Amino acid sequence: MTLTSSPSLRCLGKSLFKKPLFLLLLTIFSSSPDFGGKLWADELKTEALGGEISIKGHVGAEFKWYLKGPPLKLDYNLAGIGEIESVYSKGPWFGKLLVEGLIDTHEEERNYLRANEAYLQYDFVEQDLRVNAGREVVFWGAIEVYNPEDIINIQNLSRDPFEVFKIGSYLISLGKYFESSEIELLATLYEQDQEFPGKESPYYIFPPFLTYDKNLITEESRTRPTVYLKYSGSTDTIYPLDYALVISNGYDRQRFITLVGDGVLRQNAYIASKFLTFDTLVVNATLLKLEASYTDVKDVPFISDYYQVGAGIEHTLEQIYRGWDMGLISEYYLYKTTDKDKFDDLRLFQSFQNDLFLGFRLTFNDLASSEIVGGGIFDLEYDGEYSLFAEFNTRVFDRFTVSADIRKIVPNTEGTPTVYEFIGDHLRTTVNVTYHF
Repeated sequence: MTLTSSPSLRCLGKSLFKKPLFLLLLTIFSSSPDFGGKLWADELKTEALGGEISIKGHVGAEFKWYLKGPPLKLDYNLAGIGEIESVYSKGPWFGKLLVEGLIDTHEEERNYLRANEAYLQYDFVEQDLRVNAGREVVFWGAIEVYNPEDIINIQNLSRDPFEVFKIGSYLISLGKYFESSEIELLATLYEQDQEFPGKESPYYIFPPFLTYDKNLITEESRTRPTVYLKYSGSTDTIYPLDYALVISNGYDRQRFITLVGDGVLRQNAYIASKFLTFDTLVVNATLLKLEASYTDVKDVPFISDYYQVGAGIEHTLEQIYRGWDMGLISEYYLYKTTDKDKFDDLRLFQSFQNDLFLGFRLTFNDLASSEIVGGGIFDLEYDGEYSLFAEFNTRVFDRFTVSADIRKIVPNTEGTPTVYEFIGDHLRTTVNVTYHF
Protein backbone atom coordinates (compact mmCIF):
# COMPACT_ATOMS: atom_id res chain seq x y z
CA MET A 1 0.00 0.00 0.00
CA THR A 2 1.38 3.40 -0.95
CA LEU A 3 0.76 6.65 0.85
CA THR A 4 1.60 9.03 -2.00
CA SER A 5 -1.04 8.09 -4.55
CA SER A 6 -4.12 9.24 -2.62
CA PRO A 7 -5.82 12.31 -4.11
CA SER A 8 -6.59 15.34 -2.02
CA LEU A 9 -9.66 15.57 0.17
CA ARG A 10 -11.02 18.23 -2.18
CA CYS A 11 -10.94 15.81 -5.12
CA LEU A 12 -12.43 13.09 -2.98
CA GLY A 13 -15.27 15.39 -2.02
CA LYS A 14 -15.99 16.21 -5.66
CA SER A 15 -16.15 12.53 -6.56
CA LEU A 16 -18.49 11.83 -3.66
CA PHE A 17 -21.03 14.46 -4.71
CA LYS A 18 -21.27 12.85 -8.13
CA LYS A 19 -22.73 9.73 -6.54
CA PRO A 20 -26.51 9.30 -6.85
CA LEU A 21 -27.37 8.15 -3.31
CA PHE A 22 -25.92 11.22 -1.65
CA LEU A 23 -27.59 13.51 -4.18
CA LEU A 24 -30.85 11.63 -3.82
CA LEU A 25 -30.84 12.11 -0.06
CA LEU A 26 -30.10 15.81 -0.45
CA THR A 27 -32.86 16.20 -3.02
CA ILE A 28 -35.46 14.39 -0.95
CA PHE A 29 -34.86 16.32 2.25
CA SER A 30 -34.23 19.75 0.73
CA SER A 31 -37.29 19.69 -1.55
CA SER A 32 -39.84 18.24 0.85
CA PRO A 33 -42.51 20.84 1.70
CA ASP A 34 -42.79 19.36 5.18
CA PHE A 35 -39.24 20.49 5.81
CA GLY A 36 -39.95 24.02 4.58
CA GLY A 37 -37.53 23.60 1.69
CA LYS A 38 -34.62 23.16 4.10
CA LEU A 39 -32.47 20.11 4.70
CA TRP A 40 -31.79 20.98 8.31
CA ALA A 41 -35.15 21.23 10.00
CA ASP A 42 -36.68 20.01 13.22
CA GLU A 43 -37.91 16.43 13.46
CA LEU A 44 -41.13 16.19 11.50
CA LYS A 45 -44.24 15.18 13.41
CA THR A 46 -47.63 14.86 11.78
CA GLU A 47 -50.88 12.97 12.12
CA ALA A 48 -51.92 10.25 9.69
CA LEU A 49 -54.02 7.07 9.78
CA GLY A 50 -55.49 8.27 13.05
CA GLY A 51 -52.11 8.29 14.81
CA GLU A 52 -48.88 10.26 15.05
CA ILE A 53 -45.96 9.86 12.67
CA SER A 54 -42.50 11.22 13.46
CA ILE A 55 -39.61 11.34 11.01
CA LYS A 56 -35.92 11.90 11.68
CA GLY A 57 -32.64 10.95 10.08
CA HIS A 58 -29.13 11.92 9.14
CA VAL A 59 -26.80 12.32 6.17
CA GLY A 60 -23.04 12.45 6.27
CA ALA A 61 -19.66 11.53 4.88
CA GLU A 62 -17.15 8.94 6.06
CA PHE A 63 -13.46 8.86 5.20
CA LYS A 64 -11.16 5.92 6.01
CA TRP A 65 -7.45 6.22 5.33
CA TYR A 66 -5.30 3.08 5.44
CA LEU A 67 -1.88 4.23 6.59
CA LYS A 68 -0.41 0.74 6.67
CA GLY A 69 -1.59 -2.51 5.14
CA PRO A 70 -1.03 -5.11 2.44
CA PRO A 71 0.04 -4.06 -1.09
CA LEU A 72 -2.40 -3.85 -3.99
CA LYS A 73 -5.25 -2.84 -1.68
CA LEU A 74 -7.23 0.37 -1.35
CA ASP A 75 -5.46 3.36 0.19
CA TYR A 76 -8.73 4.88 1.37
CA ASN A 77 -12.51 4.67 1.37
CA LEU A 78 -14.81 7.66 1.00
CA ALA A 79 -18.53 7.14 1.37
CA GLY A 80 -21.79 9.04 1.63
CA ILE A 81 -24.11 7.69 4.32
CA GLY A 82 -27.75 8.34 5.04
CA GLU A 83 -30.57 7.14 7.25
CA ILE A 84 -34.22 8.07 7.65
CA GLU A 85 -36.48 6.71 10.39
CA SER A 86 -40.26 6.94 10.53
CA VAL A 87 -42.20 5.91 13.64
CA TYR A 88 -45.98 5.49 13.81
CA SER A 89 -47.94 5.28 17.06
CA LYS A 90 -51.64 5.05 17.78
CA GLY A 91 -52.86 3.64 21.08
CA PRO A 92 -51.62 0.05 21.32
CA TRP A 93 -50.13 0.18 17.80
CA PHE A 94 -46.49 1.00 17.11
CA GLY A 95 -44.66 0.80 13.80
CA LYS A 96 -41.14 1.57 12.66
CA LEU A 97 -39.52 1.96 9.25
CA LEU A 98 -35.78 2.58 9.07
CA VAL A 99 -34.16 3.01 5.65
CA GLU A 100 -30.40 3.36 5.44
CA GLY A 101 -27.81 3.46 2.70
CA LEU A 102 -24.16 3.90 1.89
CA ILE A 103 -22.37 4.53 -1.38
CA ASP A 104 -18.59 4.27 -1.60
CA THR A 105 -16.52 6.01 -4.24
CA HIS A 106 -14.11 3.10 -4.73
CA GLU A 107 -15.44 -0.13 -3.15
CA GLU A 108 -18.64 -1.37 -4.73
CA GLU A 109 -19.12 -4.18 -2.19
CA ARG A 110 -19.84 -1.60 0.53
CA ASN A 111 -22.78 -0.04 -1.32
CA TYR A 112 -26.31 -0.73 -0.14
CA LEU A 113 -29.76 0.78 0.25
CA ARG A 114 -32.32 -1.15 2.29
CA ALA A 115 -35.17 -0.99 4.77
CA ASN A 116 -33.13 -2.32 7.67
CA GLU A 117 -36.09 -2.24 10.05
CA ALA A 118 -39.77 -2.47 9.14
CA TYR A 119 -42.05 -3.90 11.79
CA LEU A 120 -45.35 -3.50 13.62
CA GLN A 121 -45.96 -3.93 17.34
CA TYR A 122 -49.26 -4.32 19.15
CA ASP A 123 -49.62 -4.09 22.93
CA PHE A 124 -52.41 -5.91 24.73
CA VAL A 125 -52.26 -3.51 27.66
CA GLU A 126 -54.66 -5.24 30.03
CA GLN A 127 -52.98 -8.61 29.50
CA ASP A 128 -49.41 -7.19 29.62
CA LEU A 129 -48.69 -8.82 26.25
CA ARG A 130 -46.76 -7.54 23.25
CA VAL A 131 -46.63 -8.91 19.68
CA ASN A 132 -44.02 -7.89 17.07
CA ALA A 133 -43.72 -8.88 13.42
CA GLY A 134 -41.45 -7.69 10.63
CA ARG A 135 -37.79 -6.89 10.11
CA GLU A 136 -36.02 -5.82 13.28
CA VAL A 137 -32.66 -5.22 14.93
CA VAL A 138 -32.31 -6.74 18.42
CA PHE A 139 -29.46 -6.11 20.85
CA TRP A 140 -28.43 -8.75 23.38
CA GLY A 141 -25.39 -8.62 25.62
CA ALA A 142 -23.66 -6.96 28.53
CA ILE A 143 -19.97 -6.40 27.82
CA GLU A 144 -18.30 -3.59 25.89
CA VAL A 145 -16.09 -4.60 22.97
CA TYR A 146 -17.47 -7.93 21.75
CA ASN A 147 -20.82 -9.54 22.55
CA PRO A 148 -20.69 -13.30 21.88
CA GLU A 149 -24.37 -13.70 22.84
CA ASP A 150 -25.69 -10.99 20.49
CA ILE A 151 -26.94 -13.63 18.06
CA ILE A 152 -30.23 -12.48 16.50
CA ASN A 153 -28.78 -10.38 13.65
CA ILE A 154 -25.88 -10.85 11.27
CA GLN A 155 -23.34 -8.03 10.92
CA ASN A 156 -22.74 -5.72 7.99
CA LEU A 157 -19.06 -6.68 7.71
CA SER A 158 -18.68 -4.97 4.35
CA ARG A 159 -19.29 -1.58 5.94
CA ASP A 160 -16.76 -1.98 8.75
CA PRO A 161 -15.65 -5.21 10.47
CA PHE A 162 -14.55 -3.25 13.56
CA GLU A 163 -17.89 -1.53 14.20
CA VAL A 164 -21.33 -2.94 14.98
CA PHE A 165 -23.63 -2.39 12.01
CA LYS A 166 -26.43 -4.94 12.22
CA ILE A 167 -28.66 -6.17 9.43
CA GLY A 168 -32.32 -6.50 10.40
CA SER A 169 -33.69 -10.03 10.82
CA TYR A 170 -37.13 -11.19 9.72
CA LEU A 171 -38.81 -12.23 12.94
CA ILE A 172 -41.95 -12.50 15.02
CA SER A 173 -42.05 -12.25 18.81
CA LEU A 174 -44.50 -12.52 21.68
CA GLY A 175 -43.68 -10.98 25.05
CA LYS A 176 -45.41 -11.26 28.43
CA TYR A 177 -44.60 -8.67 31.08
CA PHE A 178 -44.51 -9.20 34.81
CA GLU A 179 -43.76 -6.70 37.58
CA SER A 180 -39.98 -6.81 37.18
CA SER A 181 -39.40 -9.39 34.45
CA GLU A 182 -40.47 -10.52 31.00
CA ILE A 183 -40.74 -13.80 29.16
CA GLU A 184 -40.40 -13.60 25.39
CA LEU A 185 -40.75 -16.09 22.54
CA LEU A 186 -38.98 -15.08 19.32
CA ALA A 187 -38.56 -16.77 15.96
CA THR A 188 -36.35 -15.64 13.09
CA LEU A 189 -37.87 -16.76 9.80
CA TYR A 190 -35.12 -16.53 7.17
CA GLU A 191 -31.36 -17.09 7.08
CA GLN A 192 -29.64 -14.23 5.26
CA ASP A 193 -26.46 -14.16 3.21
CA GLN A 194 -23.34 -12.83 4.92
CA GLU A 195 -21.37 -10.41 2.80
CA PHE A 196 -17.65 -9.76 3.28
CA PRO A 197 -15.42 -6.89 2.14
CA GLY A 198 -14.32 -7.10 -1.49
CA LYS A 199 -10.93 -8.27 -2.72
CA GLU A 200 -9.63 -4.71 -3.01
CA SER A 201 -10.34 -4.05 0.68
CA PRO A 202 -7.61 -4.46 3.33
CA TYR A 203 -10.18 -6.54 5.21
CA TYR A 204 -10.58 -9.28 2.60
CA ILE A 205 -9.41 -12.15 4.81
CA PHE A 206 -9.21 -14.85 2.12
CA PRO A 207 -6.27 -15.55 -0.22
CA PRO A 208 -6.46 -13.43 -3.39
CA PHE A 209 -6.76 -16.52 -5.61
CA LEU A 210 -9.99 -17.54 -3.82
CA THR A 211 -13.35 -15.84 -4.42
CA TYR A 212 -16.07 -15.61 -1.80
CA ASP A 213 -19.61 -16.39 -3.02
CA LYS A 214 -22.17 -14.94 -0.59
CA ASN A 215 -24.94 -17.46 -1.46
CA LEU A 216 -25.46 -19.30 1.81
CA ILE A 217 -25.58 -23.11 2.08
CA THR A 218 -28.08 -24.21 4.74
CA GLU A 219 -28.49 -27.56 6.48
CA GLU A 220 -32.26 -27.32 6.01
CA SER A 221 -34.46 -24.76 4.26
CA ARG A 222 -33.54 -21.08 4.64
CA THR A 223 -37.04 -20.53 6.02
CA ARG A 224 -36.61 -23.09 8.80
CA PRO A 225 -37.40 -20.98 11.92
CA THR A 226 -34.85 -20.43 14.65
CA VAL A 227 -36.74 -20.23 17.95
CA TYR A 228 -35.61 -18.42 21.11
CA LEU A 229 -37.20 -18.50 24.56
CA LYS A 230 -35.91 -15.64 26.71
CA TYR A 231 -36.56 -14.79 30.35
CA SER A 232 -35.16 -11.49 31.58
CA GLY A 233 -35.61 -9.13 34.48
CA SER A 234 -34.14 -6.81 37.08
CA THR A 235 -33.84 -6.97 40.84
CA ASP A 236 -34.70 -4.09 43.17
CA THR A 237 -31.92 -4.74 45.66
CA ILE A 238 -28.95 -2.94 47.18
CA TYR A 239 -26.88 -4.21 44.28
CA PRO A 240 -29.24 -4.22 41.26
CA LEU A 241 -28.93 -7.10 38.80
CA ASP A 242 -30.11 -7.17 35.19
CA TYR A 243 -30.27 -10.75 33.94
CA ALA A 244 -31.35 -12.74 30.90
CA LEU A 245 -31.58 -16.49 30.27
CA VAL A 246 -32.14 -17.84 26.75
CA ILE A 247 -32.57 -21.25 25.16
CA SER A 248 -32.74 -21.59 21.38
CA ASN A 249 -32.97 -24.14 18.60
CA GLY A 250 -32.32 -23.50 14.95
CA TYR A 251 -29.56 -22.01 12.86
CA ASP A 252 -26.47 -21.06 14.84
CA ARG A 253 -25.04 -17.59 14.40
CA GLN A 254 -21.59 -19.18 14.01
CA ARG A 255 -21.07 -20.43 10.45
CA PHE A 256 -18.25 -22.20 8.63
CA ILE A 257 -16.73 -21.73 5.18
CA THR A 258 -15.96 -24.48 2.66
CA LEU A 259 -14.40 -24.66 -0.79
CA VAL A 260 -17.25 -25.63 -3.13
CA GLY A 261 -15.72 -25.22 -6.57
CA ASP A 262 -12.67 -24.10 -8.46
CA GLY A 263 -11.46 -21.35 -6.16
CA VAL A 264 -14.94 -20.54 -4.77
CA LEU A 265 -15.74 -20.25 -1.06
CA ARG A 266 -19.23 -20.33 0.45
CA GLN A 267 -20.59 -20.02 3.96
CA ASN A 268 -22.55 -22.82 5.63
CA ALA A 269 -25.31 -22.54 8.26
CA TYR A 270 -26.16 -25.50 10.50
CA ILE A 271 -28.72 -26.44 13.17
CA ALA A 272 -27.83 -26.26 16.87
CA SER A 273 -29.32 -25.77 20.32
CA LYS A 274 -27.94 -23.03 22.54
CA PHE A 275 -28.14 -22.10 26.20
CA LEU A 276 -26.97 -18.60 27.09
CA THR A 277 -27.07 -15.81 29.64
CA PHE A 278 -26.05 -12.16 29.78
CA ASP A 279 -26.09 -10.25 33.06
CA THR A 280 -24.98 -6.99 34.68
CA LEU A 281 -24.53 -6.42 38.42
CA VAL A 282 -24.22 -2.86 39.75
CA VAL A 283 -22.05 -2.47 42.84
CA ASN A 284 -21.87 1.23 43.66
CA ALA A 285 -19.71 2.75 40.87
CA THR A 286 -18.69 -0.65 39.49
CA LEU A 287 -20.38 -2.79 36.84
CA LEU A 288 -19.77 -6.54 36.78
CA LYS A 289 -20.72 -8.06 33.42
CA LEU A 290 -21.10 -11.62 32.16
CA GLU A 291 -22.00 -13.30 28.88
CA ALA A 292 -21.82 -17.09 28.61
CA SER A 293 -23.21 -19.85 26.41
CA TYR A 294 -22.98 -23.51 25.53
CA THR A 295 -23.89 -24.66 22.00
CA ASP A 296 -24.95 -28.24 21.29
CA VAL A 297 -24.34 -29.16 17.64
CA LYS A 298 -26.01 -32.25 16.15
CA ASP A 299 -24.80 -34.32 13.17
CA VAL A 300 -22.53 -31.73 11.54
CA PRO A 301 -19.29 -33.41 10.38
CA PHE A 302 -16.96 -30.44 10.84
CA ILE A 303 -18.48 -28.61 13.82
CA SER A 304 -18.06 -29.46 17.49
CA ASP A 305 -20.04 -28.39 20.52
CA TYR A 306 -18.47 -25.24 21.92
CA TYR A 307 -18.74 -22.74 24.75
CA GLN A 308 -18.07 -19.04 25.01
CA VAL A 309 -17.53 -16.72 27.98
CA GLY A 310 -17.17 -12.98 28.16
CA ALA A 311 -16.61 -11.42 31.58
CA GLY A 312 -15.91 -7.80 32.37
CA ILE A 313 -15.62 -5.15 35.03
CA GLU A 314 -16.07 -1.41 34.59
CA HIS A 315 -15.38 1.06 37.38
CA THR A 316 -16.25 4.75 37.05
CA LEU A 317 -14.14 7.47 38.63
CA GLU A 318 -16.49 10.43 38.93
CA GLN A 319 -15.63 14.12 38.62
CA ILE A 320 -11.93 13.53 38.10
CA TYR A 321 -11.40 16.92 36.43
CA ARG A 322 -13.84 19.70 35.58
CA GLY A 323 -16.78 17.34 35.88
CA TRP A 324 -15.25 14.63 33.70
CA ASP A 325 -15.91 10.94 34.45
CA MET A 326 -13.44 8.17 33.69
CA GLY A 327 -14.55 4.57 33.23
CA LEU A 328 -11.86 1.90 33.54
CA ILE A 329 -12.76 -1.30 31.68
CA SER A 330 -11.31 -4.80 31.72
CA GLU A 331 -12.82 -7.75 29.85
CA TYR A 332 -11.85 -11.34 29.07
CA TYR A 333 -13.16 -13.49 26.20
CA LEU A 334 -12.90 -17.27 25.83
CA TYR A 335 -13.99 -19.60 23.03
CA LYS A 336 -13.43 -23.37 23.19
CA THR A 337 -14.57 -26.36 21.15
CA THR A 338 -15.12 -29.72 22.86
CA ASP A 339 -13.91 -31.98 20.01
CA LYS A 340 -10.33 -31.36 18.89
CA ASP A 341 -10.82 -33.46 15.74
CA LYS A 342 -13.26 -30.91 14.28
CA PHE A 343 -12.88 -27.28 13.21
CA ASP A 344 -11.13 -25.13 15.79
CA ASP A 345 -11.17 -21.36 16.36
CA LEU A 346 -8.79 -20.77 13.45
CA ARG A 347 -10.94 -22.62 10.90
CA LEU A 348 -14.03 -20.81 12.22
CA PHE A 349 -12.45 -17.33 12.10
CA GLN A 350 -13.00 -16.77 15.83
CA SER A 351 -10.80 -13.82 16.80
CA PHE A 352 -11.87 -13.63 20.48
CA GLN A 353 -10.81 -17.11 21.53
CA ASN A 354 -8.54 -16.20 24.49
CA ASP A 355 -8.24 -12.44 24.67
CA LEU A 356 -7.99 -9.65 27.22
CA PHE A 357 -9.29 -6.12 26.71
CA LEU A 358 -8.01 -3.19 28.78
CA GLY A 359 -9.57 0.17 28.07
CA PHE A 360 -11.16 3.38 29.24
CA ARG A 361 -14.10 5.68 28.56
CA LEU A 362 -13.62 9.40 29.25
CA THR A 363 -16.92 11.30 29.37
CA PHE A 364 -16.68 15.08 29.40
CA ASN A 365 -20.30 15.67 30.52
CA ASP A 366 -20.46 18.78 28.34
CA LEU A 367 -23.23 20.16 26.16
CA ALA A 368 -21.61 18.50 23.13
CA SER A 369 -21.78 15.00 24.71
CA SER A 370 -18.06 14.57 24.03
CA GLU A 371 -16.45 11.22 24.75
CA ILE A 372 -13.18 9.39 24.18
CA VAL A 373 -13.03 5.59 24.23
CA GLY A 374 -9.83 3.62 23.80
CA GLY A 375 -7.88 0.55 24.72
CA GLY A 376 -6.16 -2.58 23.55
CA ILE A 377 -7.14 -6.19 22.85
CA PHE A 378 -4.35 -8.63 23.64
CA ASP A 379 -4.35 -12.23 22.44
CA LEU A 380 -3.20 -14.52 25.26
CA GLU A 381 -2.78 -17.58 23.03
CA TYR A 382 -0.97 -16.39 19.91
CA ASP A 383 2.23 -14.59 20.85
CA GLY A 384 2.60 -10.93 20.00
CA GLU A 385 -0.90 -10.44 18.56
CA TYR A 386 -2.83 -7.36 19.65
CA SER A 387 -4.90 -4.42 18.45
CA LEU A 388 -5.16 -0.86 19.74
CA PHE A 389 -7.80 1.79 19.14
CA ALA A 390 -8.90 5.25 20.24
CA GLU A 391 -12.16 6.93 19.25
CA PHE A 392 -13.46 10.47 19.82
CA ASN A 393 -17.10 11.55 19.47
CA THR A 394 -18.65 14.99 19.88
CA ARG A 395 -21.51 17.18 18.71
CA VAL A 396 -20.98 20.49 16.90
CA PHE A 397 -23.57 23.26 16.44
CA ASP A 398 -26.17 20.98 18.01
CA ARG A 399 -27.01 19.12 14.75
CA PHE A 400 -23.61 17.87 13.58
CA THR A 401 -21.80 14.91 15.09
CA VAL A 402 -18.11 14.37 14.43
CA SER A 403 -16.23 11.18 15.19
CA ALA A 404 -12.65 10.15 14.55
CA ASP A 405 -10.76 7.00 15.37
CA ILE A 406 -7.41 5.36 14.85
CA ARG A 407 -6.87 1.58 14.90
CA LYS A 408 -3.72 -0.51 14.89
CA ILE A 409 -3.43 -4.28 14.32
CA VAL A 410 -0.29 -6.32 14.94
CA PRO A 411 -0.51 -10.03 13.97
CA ASN A 412 1.16 -12.82 15.92
CA THR A 413 4.88 -13.43 15.59
CA GLU A 414 4.53 -17.15 14.77
CA GLY A 415 2.61 -16.84 11.49
CA THR A 416 -0.41 -18.68 12.91
CA PRO A 417 -3.34 -18.19 10.47
CA THR A 418 -5.55 -16.00 12.65
CA VAL A 419 -7.91 -13.30 11.35
CA TYR A 420 -5.35 -10.64 12.31
CA GLU A 421 -2.64 -12.56 10.45
CA PHE A 422 -4.77 -12.47 7.29
CA ILE A 423 -5.21 -8.70 7.65
CA GLY A 424 -1.54 -8.18 8.46
CA ASP A 425 0.24 -5.29 10.13
CA HIS A 426 -2.39 -2.59 9.79
CA LEU A 427 -3.02 1.05 10.69
CA ARG A 428 -6.05 3.10 9.75
CA THR A 429 -7.82 6.30 10.71
CA THR A 430 -11.46 7.24 10.18
CA VAL A 431 -13.31 10.56 10.20
CA ASN A 432 -17.09 10.75 10.10
CA VAL A 433 -19.15 13.96 9.86
CA THR A 434 -22.92 13.60 10.09
CA TYR A 435 -25.84 16.01 10.07
CA HIS A 436 -28.92 14.99 12.08
CA PHE A 437 -32.41 16.29 11.38
